[in-house]
Amino acid sequence: MNIPMGVAVDSDGTVFISDSANSRIRKLVPSNNANLSGLTMSGGASLSPAFSSFVTSYTATVANTASSVTLTPTTSDSYATVTVDGTPVTSGTASGAISLNVGSNGPIEIEVTAKDGTTKTYTVTVTRAPSLSANASLSGLSLSSGSLSPAFAEGTTSYTASVANGASSITVTPTVSDSNATVAVDGTPVTSGTASGAISLNVGSNDPIEVEVTAQDGTTTQTYTVTVTRAPSLSANASLSGLSLSVGSLSPAFAEGTTSYTASVANGVDSITITPTVSDSNATVTVDGTPVTSGTASGAISLSVGSNAPIEVEVTAQDGTTTQTYTVTVTRAPSLSANASLSGLSLSSGSLSPAFAEGTTSYTASVSNSVYSVTLTPIASDLAASIKVNGTLVPSGSASGAIPLNMGTNPIVVTVTAEDGTTTIAYAVTVTRASGDDTPPAAVNTPPATDDTPPASRGPILNEKDLECGEVKRNASSCA
Repeated sequence: MNIPMGVAVDSDGTVFISDSANSRIRKLVPSNNANLSGLTMSGGASLSPAFSSFVTSYTATVANTASSVTLTPTTSDSYATVTVDGTPVTSGTASGAISLNVGSNGPIEIEVTAKDGTTKTYTVTVTRAPSLSANASLSGLSLSSGSLSPAFAEGTTSYTASVANGASSITVTPTVSDSNATVAVDGTPVTSGTASGAISLNVGSNDPIEVEVTAQDGTTTQTYTVTVTRAPSLSANASLSGLSLSVGSLSPAFAEGTTSYTASVANGVDSITITPTVSDSNATVTVDGTPVTSGTASGAISLSVGSNAPIEVEVTAQDGTTTQTYTVTVTRAPSLSANASLSGLSLSSGSLSPAFAEGTTSYTASVSNSVYSVTLTPIASDLAASIKVNGTLVPSGSASGAIPLNMGTNPIVVTVTAEDGTTTIAYAVTVTRASGDDTPPAAVNTPPATDDTPPASRGPILNEKDLECGEVKRNASSCA
């Protein structure tokens, strides 16, 4: 255009220029550029995705403290106009404050109108975070070894735990109640629900492990502590310090180094319990394979008559491998006999009538007048029975003491008591001594011999008359 002669603009904004040199009219159409060249949000919040003129839909997240937001749109064409949620805004300047509720807001509409009336709309959906939580609690807390005491509860902050000597380190796994809270173990951040790093343990009680939870608000905190005790090295002591029976006595008497014992009980004892006491309180003990608490009685162990299988008392040391077995063989006596019979009965003089028979309990016997006493020899059928003759105990098979006899009838009672102590049988023997002189013969006192010479070498035997002469005078007429 060399020499413009005139300019005119119609109602649509189209510009007409007269070009006289070229004998023509130039027509200039208004711009249709409705793009933005920039879009930002107050408070430093970022759009997602990053702004591009050709992307029209965005999201953004702001803190709970952001109760409102402004948007600053910049048009690509300076002749274009722009509104935010219907309110005109000068390109490159902030809109008015747009109130935000907690949660998702919008979308907020940014409409650009080009010079030619073309429009383009950009949208921004803003999410305002909820208020910051003050929850600094744990919902769970666990250890890689041992168990918490007391059991974990959200409101309980102090715990203890015991671990074996072999546990030289431990990890702690805390789980926060609020996923927005953070947690540290002994000052080192830990992801909720995952194990901390290994924490070394000394033998004995260790310093409390501190688990600190910081709430989402960044100021509220709560500290949980766990005091871990590591056991000393494991004992290999598998000995008993005591072993006793509910009935009967051990033979030999208990000694820690003696492992084999016997015991006898009466027939009436059909079961027995054993009380073992371990030397090391960390050891465990079983009786015939059944665990028993040290110092307490085992369950009842049935006993058969006679010798029973050895009862095994096995002690396992704290180390879990060292064991020692003690045995107790219990003999239960047979049932007590009720046999109160005699298998034999005889007199030192005379004969029983009728002849002795076990089932016959009444006898008679006759002796001459010259028999002034008699003994009885009873024999029990059961050696465990006891015998009394006229109330005096007599061993089976042995003669009783001498029983004086009067002329006429003399009753003698032989009482047999069975092993059971209650069953008895009385045998009656009536001895009749014949009539005659009732004077017992005088006792003859024979002086003890003083000559050790055998009888064959002592010379002739002296008679009474020789002794009356006061000396030995063989063939003397004065002593004839």
